[in-house]
Amino acid sequence: MDADKLKALDGVYKDIGKEYGKSIVIDAKKEQHIPRYQIESPSLRYTMGGGLPKGRIIEFFGPPSGGKSSISTIIAGNIQKFHDAYVVYLDIEHAFDYDYAKILGINTSTEQFQVIEPDWGEQAMNILQKLVESQAVNLIIVDSVAALVPKIELDSEMGKQHMALQARLMSQAMRKLTAIVKKSGTTLLFINQTRMKIGVVFGSPVTTTGGEALKFYSSIRQNISRIGYIKDPPENGEVVASRIRIKCVKNKTAPPMREIEFDLYYDRGIDITGEYLDFGITYGFVDKAGTWYSIDDNRLGQGKKKAIATLNGGNFKEILAQLKKDVDSILFPPYTEKDVSSVDDIEQGNIDIVGANVDEIIVVENAKVKTGDGVVREVKKKREVKKVRQIKK
Repeated sequence: MDADKLKALDGVYKDIGKEYGKSIVIDAKKEQHIPRYQIESPSLRYTMGGGLPKGRIIEFFGPPSGGKSSISTIIAGNIQKFHDAYVVYLDIEHAFDYDYAKILGINTSTEQFQVIEPDWGEQAMNILQKLVESQAVNLIIVDSVAALVPKIELDSEMGKQHMALQARLMSQAMRKLTAIVKKSGTTLLFINQTRMKIGVVFGSPVTTTGGEALKFYSSIRQNISRIGYIKDPPENGEVVASRIRIKCVKNKTAPPMREIEFDLYYDRGIDITGEYLDFGITYGFVDKAGTWYSIDDNRLGQGKKKAIATLNGGNFKEILAQLKKDVDSILFPPYTEKDVSSVDDIEQGNIDIVGANVDEIIVVENAKVKTGDGVVREVKKKREVKKVRQIKK
């Protein structure tokens, strides 16, 4: 593009910034990282692309008792734990269980967690809009879309038909919320139910409630279902967990169609060590011969339960840490090589480094470093080492 056109466009961009605000014009030359909330479960992180994205709309859908609300609650507990975040649970079904939420990791006794129980759909969406516009809430969970009953339907007699009212409500809400969600940085997590379409011959007969708008405006859509139970003891014992399958059918922030399975225990939530054990078998870090598990020359025990208990024991702390590191290196390789011209570039914010609980970042002048979550992983050339304070986005 010639200089005259560039000059003309530059003037237009400045006029747009003056009239509508500078934040509306994005400098595409600067690499735009998607900021994410940390999630402890490697399975959930993997399907989402590295964590829960900030300022995006997410949909969890699936059949009843598939684990949608439980997984949403676990995620809320994680961002409380790792980010000191503010979470609001819009309990439209009026079924939130405080005791179970505590088991899954939510601190319900803090002012940074609040449950709101709207009475009808429009009220819920107005509350949701006010919360997002406040820019004070990190995560809002809407449970569920199917329970968003329009007021006119609530006030009418049973049996009276109201065509597409809920779909129109969701469509209007999505149009209003999309832009302000990005600017506020608030993540919206909608829990949705599935229905069967009658008379479908070709294609899937399964659909979700609330019309089509949420499907289009969501950055991530996860299909969550229970595929089995876990008993203790396995032969004739009590059911203690569900085997959960998640398929990411849409992802605008990472590759879609990732599918994983993990165990969701009723008394403690997701078994993180069990997840790493399963991934370890998949990627060859853990050997499984019959019912026996081992890592290199270290026998973990017979049966998955015994292997998990062994890894969680104090003597295997370093082995478990190495297993996690090995699995994470395959599941989460987000680090891209980037030229760092000088320490001044970083101090001035010219190079986007997102802090990840790091006290200081080591930078080598005129060297290539690997960056991704903000931690310098490797220095290619050994030159003068300088330390700079952590820079937050």
